[in-house]
Amino acid sequence: MVIFAGALFLINTRSNATKDVFDSIGNQKGIQKTEMLTGPHDIMALAKTKDMREIKHKLIREIRSIKGVKKTITCLFIEYGSCEATTPPNWMKC
Repeated sequence: MVIFAGALFLINTRSNATKDVFDSIGNQKGIQKTEMLTGPHDIMALAKTKDMREIKHKLIREIRSIKGVKKTITCLFIEYGSCEATTPPNWMKC
């Protein structure tokens, strides 16, 4: 059994920087999906990894350091899976 970690980042940007922040996040290694949002947050990004430390690195060093990012909220999750399982998580690259 393998444990995989991930995070959903909810990101608020300065009003004139949303597109630039979106493009910067989407080009980062480890980010699986990005979407622009309406409502209280401007962007969501999904990251998944085998190492929770990579999530911390992604948040502190990469996403929060992008010019135009005002605030982030991080929702962590874990998934269990195995490359030998009949139906591993659909994002798992064995």
